Amino acid sequence: MPNKLYDAVLLYSGGLDSLIAWEYLGRPQRLYVRMGHKYVSAERQALVRSWGNPVLQGKGDDAIQIEWAFDLADWELPDAKIPARNMILGIAGARRAQSKVWLVAQRGEMCVPDKTRGFFVEASRMLSRLFERPIAFDTPFADMDKTEMVAWWLSKGLDAGRLVESWSCYHPVQEGQSKFVECGNCPACMRKFIALELNGICQVGHYATANPRRSDAALTYVRRAREGDFDARRTRRTLKALVGE
Repeated sequence: MPNKLYDAVLLYSGGLDSLIAWEYLGRPQRLYVRMGHKYVSAERQALVRSWGNPVLQGKGDDAIQIEWAFDLADWELPDAKIPARNMILGIAGARRAQSKVWLVAQRGEMCVPDKTRGFFVEASRMLSRLFERPIAFDTPFADMDKTEMVAWWLSKGLDAGRLVESWSCYHPVQEGQSKFVECGNCPACMRKFIALELNGICQVGHYATANPRRSDAALTYVRRAREGDFDARRTRRTLKALVGE
């Protein structure tokens, strides 16, 4: 076990969701878990760009702790999903937390097996049993969707540019030897684009795709919205952001 346990730990990727959660929760200890996933280099580059190497080396009050225990590259599916990923992250968080582990899942996206309310309840029981102390594993945004999370950030006067520069891409595009940019054509980019667009945040020139509204991912999202795959709120927001309906 680590020498120090933190009261609460936020599982942190540097993406839009975990960046907002860090501020929303009052800046708890952040834990980045490196799992060997295919976009890990781009994700780490974004962390360095946002916070600098000292923060990633455990220095300063805002230090990001890094867990190196897992290499799940062989588990990763073509769509970038890793089965049981959030349970594995919960275990990594419980190893560092005294009593609370936060993982971001938000309203409208909690139908995935390891993001449901039931999952968090059952995982909390299992982690408490395995680590022999009460551990609550939960999300702070069960009643807020991504668009509302961004609106909260802006209402606090926080920098919109930080949200644009956060990393939320499954299929990064490499420019030059070491620079990665978000593709603008994967589900993660599309969810980010929609939330920022509906809050009036400019994203021109940010993605490798010149116009994310015309990407294959956008066409898929529009089709799914019109076919009723999303709830009513998500359908309205998807169509408003992507086709102006």
